[in-house]
Formats: sequence, C-alpha cells, structure tokens
Amino acid sequence: MPTVVGLLKNILSQYPDNGQIIKELVQNAEDAGASRVDVVHHTRCLDYPNAPHNVQRFIRSPALCIYNDAVFSEEDWRGIRKLSDSIKKNDPLRVGQFGLGFKSVFHLTDYVTILSGCQVLLMDTSEPEHRMCRLLSLSDLGKVFPEPLQLWGKYLTSQHLVEGTFPATVFWFPLRQKPSQLSPTVYSSQRVKELFDSFSVEAPICLTFLKSLEQVSLQRVATKDPKKAVVVHQVEIGGPDLSDVKKERQRLQQNLQQSNGCPGTSITCHYQVTLHNTKKNKINKQTMLVLHHLPGQQDKYCIKYKGIDAHRYIPLVGVAVSTKPMSTPRDPGCLFTFFPLPLDPANTTGLPVQVNAYFILDQNRRHVKWKTDESSKEPDVIWNESLVSEVVLEAYHKLLLQVQSQVNQGIYQHQLCYSLLPNLASTTGRWNQMATQLWRRIITLPILYSPQEQKFKTAENVITDIGLDDCSVEVKTCIRMVLKSHSKPLVKLPDHVTLSLKELNCSPPTVTPQLVREYLLGPRAEVVRCEWDRIALLDYITSDKDYHKQLSGLQLLPLNDGSWSTYSKLSEPIYICTSDEAVALWGLESKILFLDLPSVLLERLRKVTGTTQLVKFNAAENGLALLMESVNQVQQRKSPSGKQLQAWLEQVWSLLQQLELNTVAHLPLLPSCPSPTSPTALLSLSSPIIVQNNTQSLLPKSAVQALKLLGIEVVPQPPHYVRHHQLHSYLYNTSDGRGVNSALSKMISNSNLHNSVAYFNAKSSEVQQKTLVNAIDLNSLQPDVITFLAKLNIIKSVGKCGKPKNDCVERVKNIIPDLDDFPVNFPEALLKPQSIRHQQLAIILGAKLLSKEELCLLSLSNKVTYSEEEISKLALYILSDKNMMTNDICHQLQGLRFVPDVNNDLHLPGELYNPEDGDIDALIAEDLTPICHYHQYLPALVKLGLKKVVELPKHLLIQAIKHVQSNSITTEENNRKSRALLRVLEQRQDLEEVCKAVKDEAFIYGVTAKPRDYPTHLRWATKPDLLTPASLKSYSKYKDVLGSVMQLVQCSHVPKVAKGFDWDKDPDTSYFCDNFRNMITAYQSCTDGCFEMIKKIYKYLSEIAKSSEAHNLKCLSELPCVFTEYGFKLPHQVYLKPAMEDVNLLPYIYPLPYELRDWTDLFEYLGCFVNQSVDLYLKFLIDIQENHNTNNENNNVDRDMESVVSVLKKLGKNVEKIPPSQLLFPVENDDDSLELVKKELCSYSDQNCEWLSNDELGVRIVHKRVPLKLAHSLGVKQLSEHLVSGGEAMMECSQKEPLTTRLHNLVGQYRDGVPIIKELIQNADDAGATTVSFLYDERQNEDAKTRLLSPQLKQWQGPALWAFNDATFTEEDFQNLQLLGGGTKESQSTKIGKFGLGFCSIYNLTDVPSFMSGSSYVIFDPHLECLGHDKKVPGLRYNFGTKSNSRMLTKLLGQFKPFDKMFDCTIQDTKKYDGTLFRFPLRTPSQAAKSKICQISYDRTGMMQLFDMLWNIAGQLLLFTQNVKEIKVFSLACDASSPSEMKLLFESSSVPFNEPVMNIIQETPLKKANSLFRTHSKFQWNGNVYQEITMVNINVKSYPEWKEEKCQVKVGSESVTWLTSWHSGRPKGSVYHLAETLAGKALPLGAVSTPVCQDSSGWKPVCLKDLPSGFYRESRMHCFLSLPVKTTLPLPVQVNGYFEIASDRTSLLSQTSDDRQNLNWNTILIEESISSAYHTLLDNMIIRGQSTEVPYYNLWPLAADRNNDLVTTLITSFYQLLVKEKWRVFYSSSGWYPLNHCLFLEDNFYQQQIGKVAFEYMEIVLASSEKQQHLIELPEKIQAGFQYDCLSEYCISQNSFYTSYFIPTISDDNVTPKKRDAITLHMIDHVNTCVESLKGVACIPTSPNGKLRIPTDLVSPKSQVAKMYTESDERFPQNDFTNTSHRCQVLLDLGVKKSTIPIEWVKERACSVAEIRCLECALYRSTEILNYMAN
Repeated sequence: MPTVVGLLKNILSQYPDNGQIIKELVQNAEDAGASRVDVVHHTRCLDYPNAPHNVQRFIRSPALCIYNDAVFSEEDWRGIRKLSDSIKKNDPLRVGQFGLGFKSVFHLTDYVTILSGCQVLLMDTSEPEHRMCRLLSLSDLGKVFPEPLQLWGKYLTSQHLVEGTFPATVFWFPLRQKPSQLSPTVYSSQRVKELFDSFSVEAPICLTFLKSLEQVSLQRVATKDPKKAVVVHQVEIGGPDLSDVKKERQRLQQNLQQSNGCPGTSITCHYQVTLHNTKKNKINKQTMLVLHHLPGQQDKYCIKYKGIDAHRYIPLVGVAVSTKPMSTPRDPGCLFTFFPLPLDPANTTGLPVQVNAYFILDQNRRHVKWKTDESSKEPDVIWNESLVSEVVLEAYHKLLLQVQSQVNQGIYQHQLCYSLLPNLASTTGRWNQMATQLWRRIITLPILYSPQEQKFKTAENVITDIGLDDCSVEVKTCIRMVLKSHSKPLVKLPDHVTLSLKELNCSPPTVTPQLVREYLLGPRAEVVRCEWDRIALLDYITSDKDYHKQLSGLQLLPLNDGSWSTYSKLSEPIYICTSDEAVALWGLESKILFLDLPSVLLERLRKVTGTTQLVKFNAAENGLALLMESVNQVQQRKSPSGKQLQAWLEQVWSLLQQLELNTVAHLPLLPSCPSPTSPTALLSLSSPIIVQNNTQSLLPKSAVQALKLLGIEVVPQPPHYVRHHQLHSYLYNTSDGRGVNSALSKMISNSNLHNSVAYFNAKSSEVQQKTLVNAIDLNSLQPDVITFLAKLNIIKSVGKCGKPKNDCVERVKNIIPDLDDFPVNFPEALLKPQSIRHQQLAIILGAKLLSKEELCLLSLSNKVTYSEEEISKLALYILSDKNMMTNDICHQLQGLRFVPDVNNDLHLPGELYNPEDGDIDALIAEDLTPICHYHQYLPALVKLGLKKVVELPKHLLIQAIKHVQSNSITTEENNRKSRALLRVLEQRQDLEEVCKAVKDEAFIYGVTAKPRDYPTHLRWATKPDLLTPASLKSYSKYKDVLGSVMQLVQCSHVPKVAKGFDWDKDPDTSYFCDNFRNMITAYQSCTDGCFEMIKKIYKYLSEIAKSSEAHNLKCLSELPCVFTEYGFKLPHQVYLKPAMEDVNLLPYIYPLPYELRDWTDLFEYLGCFVNQSVDLYLKFLIDIQENHNTNNENNNVDRDMESVVSVLKKLGKNVEKIPPSQLLFPVENDDDSLELVKKELCSYSDQNCEWLSNDELGVRIVHKRVPLKLAHSLGVKQLSEHLVSGGEAMMECSQKEPLTTRLHNLVGQYRDGVPIIKELIQNADDAGATTVSFLYDERQNEDAKTRLLSPQLKQWQGPALWAFNDATFTEEDFQNLQLLGGGTKESQSTKIGKFGLGFCSIYNLTDVPSFMSGSSYVIFDPHLECLGHDKKVPGLRYNFGTKSNSRMLTKLLGQFKPFDKMFDCTIQDTKKYDGTLFRFPLRTPSQAAKSKICQISYDRTGMMQLFDMLWNIAGQLLLFTQNVKEIKVFSLACDASSPSEMKLLFESSSVPFNEPVMNIIQETPLKKANSLFRTHSKFQWNGNVYQEITMVNINVKSYPEWKEEKCQVKVGSESVTWLTSWHSGRPKGSVYHLAETLAGKALPLGAVSTPVCQDSSGWKPVCLKDLPSGFYRESRMHCFLSLPVKTTLPLPVQVNGYFEIASDRTSLLSQTSDDRQNLNWNTILIEESISSAYHTLLDNMIIRGQSTEVPYYNLWPLAADRNNDLVTTLITSFYQLLVKEKWRVFYSSSGWYPLNHCLFLEDNFYQQQIGKVAFEYMEIVLASSEKQQHLIELPEKIQAGFQYDCLSEYCISQNSFYTSYFIPTISDDNVTPKKRDAITLHMIDHVNTCVESLKGVACIPTSPNGKLRIPTDLVSPKSQVAKMYTESDERFPQNDFTNTSHRCQVLLDLGVKKSTIPIEWVKERACSVAEIRCLECALYRSTEILNYMAN
C-alpha cells in the first residue's frame, strides 16, 4: 500500500483545487444537519512559541477556519479518519462523502484541527495511517494548546472548556506556506481569494435544494481579535415566509427519515424561498420556487438502483425556477446534486429550471455519469438516465402545475409559466427527450395564458392575432370581444413557446371569418353580449356565400320582444305570425320573429327557414305548446286589465275546442266567478272542484268552509264560453257524499298533504270538523283518503290528566277499553270517540280498542310517570291475577324496585338472592335475601330474576371474603363460609379480577401434614393458620419441589381458583434452587429415598431451563449439582450422551446416568457437554496439558497419551470447527513425558521432505504415536508447505479499512466494458509493447485444480480472459503495482496511463488476477481468502530466479498448468517469460454475489459483448498509440486440450504508409516532445518546437470464427490510411511554460488525424461516417487512446492530446466556474498545440496535392456546437490563427491563398439561384482585373466560425455586388450575355434598391441582336408609339425583359418610352419613311406618325 501521502495525492488528483473544497465542507455540514456555516480566512501570521513543538504546526496562522453549528456524531469521527471510504455510502439521506470529499482540504494544508462536541481531532499527513489521527478531550484542550480562545474565541468560550463540550464544529486548516511532500501548492492570501471567488460563482444558488443549511458566509479576519471578521460574501435564505420554508424543509426531512428514503406513497414538498446574496455590501435577492419530489414504491415511475447496495440510492429529485431573477442571473438549466455542479457544458440542460437529483457522480463529484457507447449497461448510468427520463420529468410536471395554480391565485405573473416551459430548440439529447415528453404531457392542458380572462387555456382554446394585422380597429375590437366571450381570446405567445408548439404540430389557430363563425357556434354560442354591434356582426358573418351552412348555433336571431336568440334547427321554433296571431299568444313575444326587420336581412333569414327553427305559426300544430307558455306568462303578470283577461279567455276557450282537455287540465283556465278580473280567479281543471248546480243538495256553509281549508273548491255554474265535450269529467257535484270523497281523493293526489293537514288542524273549528265527518261517506273511503283523514284532528282523546281534546288517529292509536277498576291514571293519551260514527271512523282510520292486559303493559312501560306507591299498587294489581304474568309483563316487572329485604329496603327482584340456594353459606352475616313474608312469592320472584349466590356482584363477593376474619361468627361458620366462597369463586366469570383483589386477604387454610414419601431430613414449610392466597402454592403440584421453602394448599377441586391465585404458577426460580440446595444437603446426611425426589426436581428444573427464567439457574452452574454414579459433580465435568464409540476420559470427564437422560436440556444449559464433542475434546486436552505441566507423580502418561491420540482422531473428523490456536498436539521430546503444544508450532514430516530441517524452520515435530495422516487432516503444516514461503507480499493491508473497500471505490471510477481493455492496452503502450493480444479461454481446467498455492484457488481455475503484451515488467513497475491508488506514473512524462489506478479496472472482471512477467509470478487476493499459509496478504510475488521458489514450478503443477504454452509461455522449463501474460479468471454469478469489490459476473455472452465493443474500435485504438502496433483477439473453446487450439477472431495492425525510409519514425512523438525539455535538474523547455507528419495504414481483419459469433460481420480485411499531424505548439507559446510548472506531469503535444485516400485527382479526406467497422464514425477526443467524448460536431478529424483527463478516463477536465481563474492546461493545449497541428495537417494535404474534387474546407471544423468548451476553444483558435497567421488554405481555380487575398459572396446571396451565376461572373471580372484578389466559395457553415469583424471586409453583399462590380463591368466583352442578362433580370425582379443605378447605363439588350442600350433610348413594344418602330430599329427590349408586368413597369420607371417620345425622335421617324421600300409599310408608318402628332 502507498503511504498516507501517496493515497492523499491520489485523492487530491481527483478533487480539483478550487471552490469544490469549500463545497465539500459545506456539504458535510448540510449532511450533519447544520443551519449555518462560516468560512473564515485568518490572514494574520501567528505563532505560539510556548506551545509544544509537535503542536505548533496545528495552530499556526494564516489559516482557514470553518465553523458550523452541528456536532460530530460517532460515525462522523470514524468516517473522517478513513482515507478511501465514506461512512455515508450506506445512508441514502446523506449525499456527501465524509472521509473522501473532506480530504480535498489537503490542497490547502498538511495539518488539520477539528473541535466538535467533547473531542478534538488532530490530523498529521506526515504520520503513518494508523497514527495520522489523534483524539483528545475538549476539557484537555487548554493543556495542549495555549490560548485556545485567542484562536477560536469567536465561537469557543471558556464555559465550553469548563463543561468539556462544544455544541458546534470548528475546522482549523493552517495554510501551507511552503511546498511539502503532499503538495507543492503554497496557499497565499491571493490563492484564498481565488478560492473564495471560485466558490462565489455558485454561492448565490448553493442553498436552493438544501434541507438544513440556512446561511453560508465567507469572512476574512486581519486582526488579532477573531471576532472582528469582515464578511466577504454571504448567502442565506430569507423572505417573509421564512418560517414556512423552515417547516417545509423540516417536514421533508422527517418524511425522508421516517421512510428511510423509501416511502410507500410519493413525497412532494414545495415552497418559495428568497436567496439573499451579499457581496461587497451589495445585496441581491432571488426568489425561487422549489419543489422536491420522491416517488413512492407504488408509483409506476419509481425507479430502483440495479447494482450493489441499492438501498444507498433514492430517486429524490428537485426542480426550481426563479420568480424574481437576480441582477446578474445565472444561466438556467444547471444540474445539482443538492449543491450545483460546476458550470460546465456537460452540467447544463438547456432547460429554464434548475434540476437537482440524487445523481451518481464521478469520483471528483464534478460530472454526472452518463451513458457512453463504450461501456456496458452500468447500474450507475442506468440510474442517472432513469432519474431524468422518469422522476425529473414527473417533478418538472408537478412544478409547472404548481406554478399555474399559483398564477391562478394571483401569486405570480403568467410570464413565469411561459418562462418555465422548455424550449425544444435549445435542448439536446436526454434533456430534449425529457422536454419533449413534458410537452406531450401538458399539450392538452391549459398552459397558454389569456390576459383577458386571467386564466390558462389550452392551445385549442386560444387564437393568435396573426390574421388580424390588416383589419380595422373596429373589426379587431369586435372580434376580440367575441373571442374573449367564447373563451377564445387573442393571445401573443413567446417565440420559444410558438416554436415548441410548431415542432409538436400543435400550433393554435389564427383568426378568419369562418373561424369567428365556428367559435360563435361553439359551446358558449348563447353568450352574445349586448355591447357588441350585433347587427354588424350578423351582417359580417353572413356576408360570404357559405354563411347558411354555419348559421345554426349563432345567437343572432332577432325576436319580437327585442332580444336575440340562437339559430338552431333543434331549438324551440321561432314563429312567423300575423299581428292577430301574435295577440292571441299574449306573453310569447320572445317566440315570435321580430316583424320590423330590414327587408334585406329579413330576406336572408327567410332563406334559412328550412335549416333553422324559424317556422310559420299553425294553430293545430303549435297551439297547445304556445298556449301553455302563454298561460304561464299571464299568471306572472301583476295587474292585467279585466278586459284583456276576458278577451284572452274567450280566445283560449275557442282554441281549446281543437284540443283534448287532458292536455290542458293543469292550466288555470276555468273562471271561479262569471267575470274574473285577475289571473288569481282562474282555476285549473286538475284541481278538485265541486259545482253546486242543484239548490236542493247544497252543502252546509261550515262544510264548504272545511273543504276550502282542505283545498277543495266549491264553485257556482261556469260562464257561457266555458264549453267542452269533456268538461264533465273534471267537475263533481254535491248530490251525495261520494262526490266529497272523490274531491278529497283528487285533492290528496294534487296537493302537499303535510301543509294541508297542518293548515286544516290549525284553522278548523269543532263545528267544521263535525260537519266534515258527517259529509264523508264511510262506506266508500279509499286508502289514500283514509291515510289523509287519520292526520286530521276530528276525534276526541283523554290524556293523563283526564281532560278531553280533539286529536288525530295518526298520533293517538289506542281507544280506551270498558274498564272501571284500573288502580292508576292512564299512562298516555287514549281516544274516546264522541259517537258511534266517530268510533267507526276511528277504527276505519286504524285506531285499536285496548284490552285490560294491554293497558297494564302500557302502564308498566311508562313507569317513570308513577310514584313508588303507585308502582307497588300496580304490581300487586298484576300479581293478584296469575293470568297476567305474561312474558311482556314479567319483563316490565323485572325493572321495578318493589321487593323489600329484611331491612324493608326496596330492591329489584334481581338484586336479592334465593335463600334456598346450596351456596348460601357464603352469605353468612350478609343481608341479601327477601323479607320473610315475601317468601310466598318466591316462584314468581324467581321468575322475575331472584339470583343465586354465584351471581353475587364482585364488590359484594370481595366484601364477604374480607369479612371472613372480621365477622363475629363461629369457627365452624368461618370454615363453612371459606369453603363456600372457594366454591363460588370457582364458578365466577370474573374470577381473575376477584382473585387479584383478595390475594392478600387471609381467608384460606393450607395443608399442614407432610406427604407420605417425604424425606425425613427435609423441613415442611406450611403453617396451620389462615393464610393469604399470595403466600400459597398448589400442594399437588409443588409438594416435591417446593415443600421445604413454601406453604401449600389443596386446590385440585377448584382449578380455576388455583389459576386465578397463581397457585399453579412457578414462583421465582430462586425458590427451586433453594429447595434443591436443601435436597443436596439432605443427601449428604442420608441418601435413602432421595433419588426419586431428585429426579422430580430435575424434571421441574428442566422445564424452567426451557423458559425465559432459565438465566436464574446459572447460579447452579458453580455447584456440584449434576448427579452421577460418583455423586454430585460440576456441570463442565459431565457429558450427557455417552456412546459406544466414545473415548474413556475418566477421571477428567464423567458420563450422565441413564436414568437422568430425560433432562439433558437442563444439564446442557448448566454447562454439561452434550456428548464427546470438539469443545469437550479441546477442554480435555487443556486439562491434560495443565495436569502434566504440574509434574504430578500420580499422572499416568500411557493412559493419558492413549486418550490424547484417541481424542485427536476424533477431532480429525471436525477439523473445520477447531480454532487453530486451541488445538494441542503431543510432540517428541527427550524425557518421554507428555508435552502438548499449539498446532501453529507443529509440523510433520514425510519422506518427500527429507531435504528440509524442522529445526531450521523453528517448528516441533508431532509425537510418533500421532499418525501423519491424522496430523495432516488436523491442519498441521507439512514441512513441504514451507516451499512456498518465499512469496513477497504485494500490497499491504490497511489497518483502518479493508482493501476490498478501496478497490470497490476505485472500480467505481472505471467504467465496465471496453475501458478495461483500453487500460490494459494503455499500460502495454507505456511499457513499450508493440503487440497486445486478448484471449477468451472457456476451459474449466479440471486437471489443474490440485497442487495449487492453496485449495481455495480451485474455484478460480476456470474460464478466464488472458491479456498478453511483448513488454516485460521492470522492477519499478512491480513497485508501482503495489501502490494501489497511488497514481504512480503522474511524474513520468512519457507515460500516459496510471498503473496502479487503471490496472484496478480489471477488478470489474475478477477478484483474483495474476500474471507472469520476466522471472516473476504475481497473484492478487484482495479478499484475503485464496492465498493460504495464513499470510493474510492481498497479493504475492514469486521470483523464480531463487532456488527455493523455482521448486514451486515442479511441485505446484496445477497452479501453472493453465499458463503452459499460453502465448508461448514455457515458464516451467525456462524459469522466465519474455513478455507479460495476465490471467483474469472470470467472476461467476455465485462469486459475484459474495464479492466485496464488484458484483458483476461474466459469462460467454458477456465476453462476446465485450469483444463486440472492442471490434467496433479495434483499428481506432491504434491511431495514436506510441508503441503498440498490433492487437489480436482470440478464443479458446471449452473442450480444447491445449492453447495451440486457440482461434483468431479478429485483429488490427498499424504499418507505415509506403513512404521513403527517412520518413519512418524511429522515436515516438511522445519521446520527441519530451526531448524538448531538460530534466536533469528541473523540468525546463529548451526553446525548440516539435512538429511531424505521419501516415499509416491501419488494417482491421475479421476471421470466420468471428462471423460465427457475429453474423452481420463480413469476413475479410479493411484498410484505412490516416494522415496525422503532431505538434508541440507555436514558438513563444504559453503551453511550454505551463508544462514547466507541471514538472513533467503533462507534455505540450497535440495531434489531428484524418482518413485519406488517393486517386488521379489527388488526396481526398475520407468522411468519418464512411469508415468501415473498427473505427469511430464521428469525431472523438483522444488521450492517445480514444475517450468516450464525442465532439458533438461534424468534425472531419480525430483529435488527440496530452490532456488532463478525469480519473475514470471518460471525460476531459475543463475549466469551470468552480475553478480559480488561472491557466487551464487542456484549453492552452488546444489553443496552441492542437490548433498548430491542425494547420500543419491542412498544409500537408495541400503539399501532397489535395484533390480539387472535394471542397477545400472539407477538413475545417464547423461552428455548430457551443456546448463543449474545449471544442469551442478548438474552433475559435482554429479560425483566429487562420486569420492571424494568414494560412494559405483558401482555394480557387488559380491556387491557394490566404484570407487577405480572398473575396466571398455573402451566403444568403450565394445560396440564391442567381448566386452561382454571380459567382462565375465575379470570377471572370476578378481574373481580368489587376488586383490580387480571388473569389472563393465560403458557405455559411464555414463563415460561422469566423468573427464577423475579421470577415466582413472580405464579404460582398448582394447590393455591393451590383453597385461595385456588376454595373461598372456590364459592358465588358469578357462577360457572356447569358450570365449578364440573368443577373440584370434578377436585379430588376428582386433588388429594387439597386435598380435606380441602371439609369444612364447601357444595360438592356434589344431585339433582335442583343445590343445593350440605355433604358431611356428604348420604346415599350406594346405601347402606341411602338407602331412607329420595327425590331430592326433596336429600340425594343428583348422579350425576357418585358414578359411580366413588373419588368415592364420597372423599364418604364427607368425611362423606357411608352406614350411620348422626344421631338428629335419624331423627326427621325419621319425621315425614316423615305427609306422604306415597301409602300404599304411606309404608308402604315406615316399614318402612325400623323396620328401621334395629332394626339
């Protein structure tokens, strides 16, 4: 193992020296639950000369002091002392790596002091690990540190020192003032400032997702007073809702702790928190809405970690959005793992929210482990990807809904919701996928805010205002109002929302007239606002030809009452009526179309009568419905005139002649008088109406009044117009009582009975009630009438007081019987009908006539109304008649207190006891029986509940028991009462409670006589007195085991009582033990009669031994309590189960008698051996050893030797159970005595070991009487085992933590899969190997599982992965290999790998790796399980150069058989192997389950997947390797007999391209770069520069055996030529000086490589996408081997450099916001070395002859990605150097030129159709000019790489082209007319700004010869003046210039003549007539000239 310094150096290499240090400490405070952290820089220089020398270094200043208000737990103290492990790894609720992350502080210091709680810890890195940490108590602090308050007085007080406890934690880090062995970094004040500044970048938001911390403060102290600190930067949470925030955080913590991070249902916590950021006295506040979410186990999106220790990971995530951005806001979309990750492109999401999750990070906690294409499905990666796609998505969704809810509540502005929506255009990869899924979730939800409605709407419910741009303000206003009222408001969306909706094909609609109609027809079509101009709106929506198709549903139908209705064919009709019809439909104006509409609009509406509700009124069809509505309207009118009402009634009854009366019976249409004046005088025919049309049958007035009260109308004869043939069915007459009954029945069916009854009962008089009874016909009453009449108060009743009143049968159901002698008043009201008719009616209505028995029972039921005297009378009245004793009456009497006791107190019958009961003795002296003269009623009283004694209440029974001693009764009565009480108790249900109450009452007699067989020498403890139950135990149960120590009672006849008093329950075990001691003592006096009782005692003690009281029997273990044939013996001298094969162990060990073997459990518990076992034999050997060591004269050596050998033979069968240190063996000596020694001091010898001497080995030879086979089986080492004792330990074990723990952590840094292979190749390359081979060996090697280094290695002899390279380990390599985690090559500039770190990646495959190299064999065993001989070291190295070790090769044949002939290994013959051969036995599933390093297993499928990934990059791996030029991959079948049968699957090789020998590289580029530096004293640049071009062919070949594994593989070979440029950087570059400061840890060396091919046109770059299998098809970063870092650009090259990479080799280290602002190696390397290599590559391609068939810029980087800082740096530096250094890389047909000799057409011009023509035109123009300028094609994708300022002067815009180049050269002869005319026409058509420049320029070609003329010299060919010309005059433009109206108009604007021409032209035309030979033609022209002149 490396030293503490070595381990810490490795840890520091993983943790950057920046703000991450403070972040780790703050993280630890958060995990500890602290609320405050102070980081204080003490700048003053303080020393304490009075302090001890070894203490001063811990308290020096300048220093960094960290304070937090939490206290270290015991776990924290343990964890902080661990170097490579974390105590938090198993706690899913803690994120930090206490014990790992804390070690980053050693960037600052070498010494640490920690005060917390009651302890102080001092850490000194210069000490060994076991002494590195020292603890002392706080109370002793003053004794060690002088003036501790001067150091820590700001936090520490004298009271704390006195009390010895400090309720907080302080870290004190003395800053390193000079380089040390641990680190060369000196921490000055400037470095601390940089540290603070680095942390300050993320400090403003560092508290966002924390659950405990509330304040973090960076402070500086410059005085001696530590309390005078200046705050440099402080962040804290605040705001008005701070208390709520704290509660929510606490609630979240509680929920997480209660569920341990694994809740059944989801946990969601959200709150608004304000982050206060104070810096330089300026306070910035940022309000964040934070949401934490943890899915429950039942949630479908809940994820679980798939790897080891799944409980460590919980899917807790958080999202936060800023509601009030800070003045300098941080870019959104940052990743958090509770603290923000460094500002790095890899840690940004492009989302508008901050994302926090329980991500698994790389070792330095800077980056999340994401998926790469070179690693298998690692659990870490799957976990992180699932967190994003599942849980973060859910939390984001919840936050969005939460914000929407709060916007709706008015808490936030709606813009916050828009800003929260992700922009699909600004996200990529997993974040784009997650954002897309979120959009798909919410796309149907209301997410678009309507300011008009102040609420969110869905996309389908809003309209954008794009379509109203050209409309008038009035139209916009109207449409806006219409759409707003229909929840379709016009909205304006942010661009990113619009773009995202468009990408999802969910864009909202825009406004069109048809759309307005559609929305008016929507769900809210009835809402048409009165403030709208509806006539205009109606006119607008009906103005197109299709309006009639969409009119239905519009609320724009005008009605006759001035309102508007909705068009609908399904709606109620709107009638087109005449004025007379409208009068008939009084009140229905809203059902009639407005009659005064304009004729045009009325005509439009008439056209839609067939498709809407508009209809023509028809009385027969529509009269009934309209009449019903009209009646309702009339009823609602307050005071219509009588004349109107009369006229309306006459019209209605006229209309009714055409209708059935049953359809209108419910309408009030019947006048109650001849001339009604109000609607209230109208009756409906459905009402009960009696017509008095016969003067002889008129009802009495009181009867009419009674019926009126019931709602029955009695009317006179109706008016004359009330006529209908069905009218008689609705009116009743008064000719008989049946009419009244019928009217009552109809009234009941129509009215509210409750109200009718209540009204009648309240208002009716006795006369009315009587006349109503007389008016009813009793013989024809219907059930409904009977029910109704029962509710009316029409019959008399008599109450308790005897006063009569009217009552109803429903309330009073009983009628008084004919009875005169009832002894008491009636208990309730009873009916007493006035007459026989009334009694008949009462019975009809349901009343009952009571009997005498029923009346008595009724009275008893109401006993509370009677006095005791009345109750007694009533009871005697009933008892006097035996026939009255029914069950119901008995039940009532049982509740009456009427029975007197002997004291004349009244009791319930059930409260007294039957004096004839058999247990009545229990009540002696208790007054609980009836008085004597009541005994005549005993049968009746028994029936009424007179009780037995056993039913005595508990309190009375307890009282009776307590009276046993206190009552003055005789002894005989006392005995009788006591016995009776026990009998009663035995029958009680509440026995347990009673027993508990009287357990201490003395009322029981015990058994005073000894049992018949009781030993005479044992005492009997029971006394002849009254005894308490608590002092007694059962006689029958305990007489043999407790008789001498406890009093006993006979209780077999009362078992329940015995149980209740615990008489059968065992007392304290000590009683049994005491009784047993008495027994042992009695046995010493007399043995007669004791054995039987001894067996009974053992039997009972055996039961106790099985119970929870067994521990109380331990006191017997020290006594001779085990009975044997030789008397009582100590337990450990006895064994229980003798057997025939047992060894005779007397007189040391005794067997148990056969009679006692039923209780072996007891004896075993007391300490007896069960049988002759391993433990017994070991004790026996010790007893023998002790006995013979005393030189006792009585010792029998022969007997004991024979016993010892017999015992060892027995032990030989159980050797695995024997602790080695306890096994003793007899050994040879000189005096024939018996001497026993420990096994580890023994050995045995056989004939094969004669050449070895035991004296030389320092061991004793076992006695000759011990067989050799027996000694071997018992684990005695054979002398031959010393043969392998020459192994050298590889890696020592840590005293603090297991090696497996460190390896587990290191394996976690290295990805599984191809990275393992890469590490092995990298190590081989560093070692100088030229070839590397891998073999998958499937053999089980059954013949190689014996003769091993240890038997445990047998399980690792199966299938394995072999790795071979042709380099040999140096001694330095072996030393480095031991320094696990030490980073052994970091200072070797020519080595890339970190052997000792990278090598650990192989533990992904195996737990027991081994290898051969040179003369050494090395095997590792981190679990300390497989290397035997008790060495307990994790690895051994055997050097076969020594004689003793070389013998292993011939003796341990099985160990080395798998190596035989493997890759030409003949180590057993040659004792040496030229090369290095690794064997990695593959971990099986069972082995993986037990592994503490890695639980990944590998089978054939896994290996083939690994080889498949290797096949995909087999050629790529050789691109930048320095030495390795060949890689081969083999397989060896499981049935192969030797390695010679291995099959080659595929291979790759690199060979120099066919070039002259002088170009072949003799030394690697890495060594050449290293030669630029002097290394003898210090690492110093010599001023030279290295650059070189190499060209190699990389061949990849697959074989048929590989095709068998991968069917898609094509057998054969592929070759790719690679041109590579190596460069160290420009002279005077800063990269060299930075390399000097790194002192050889990195070299300035970069490379750029591209695949090329050659044809007749020259060298061409090959597109990476076209490469064959074995190569990456996209650009990657390399650090000599490829990294899983895509450039995410379409780069045509592969990039290599001596980069600083992460420890897991998965990413490049780049400068982040956390880092101090200093030079970053990777950035400088790219800017100088790699950019220079890029230029050299381009230059070499030109020199070699780059093909002109491909674009000259084909190898240039594209500026398409700005998310990768290093790639952006490469692009930027490439283009900057291209401009600055004037690279000749621009190509035209005439050659290669630098930028300052080039011109370019702007891309937006060049990409037009005319652009190519203009380009060719410009080429011709420039070629003929004298300027040294050349037109170059420069696409926009290339232009994007340049800074605009440096390129703008060389770019030609469209306007500039026309004005500066085209127009001035338009008439040049070297320009073809076709190109010229095309450009001119494009300018006329599209470039209006330049057309004016054509005036005065000969630019328009004429017909027919194409002569260029000035526009003003031309005539429009279609004009009137054109008739004076012909084409031969060259005055007409060519047809292409006049074939469109636009072109014609432009020519006219330029001066082409149309209607007039100059007078000179007229003269010229007149003269031309004479030249015309054709008379007709001349006449025509003359005529046209004269016409022109005339006009």
